[in-house]
Amino acid sequence: MTNPPSTFIELVDVFLRLITSLTYFVFAITFLFFVWQIIKTWIIRGGDETAVKEGKQVLLATIIGLVVMSGFWAIIQLLRNGVFGL
Repeated sequence: MTNPPSTFIELVDVFLRLITSLTYFVFAITFLFFVWQIIKTWIIRGGDETAVKEGKQVLLATIIGLVVMSGFWAIIQLLRNGVFGL
C-alpha cells in the first residue's frame, strides 16, 4: 500500500491521476460505442434509410463527446503539468 499524501500537491496529484484514469476509461468506452455505431449503421442496417439517418445523428453526438472529452483531458494535463508542476 502506498503512503497517504502528506502535502496538498500530493493530494492534488492523487485526484488528478484518478480523474485521468476515469477519463481514459470513459474515452475508451465512447470509442468502442462509436465503432459499434459505425458497424450497426452502415454494415448491419445499411439499406434502411431511417436507421442510417439515426445512426449519423448518434455518430455526430459521439464525435462531439469525444472532442469534449479530449478537451477535458487537455485541461487536466495543463493543470497537472503547468499549474502544479507534477
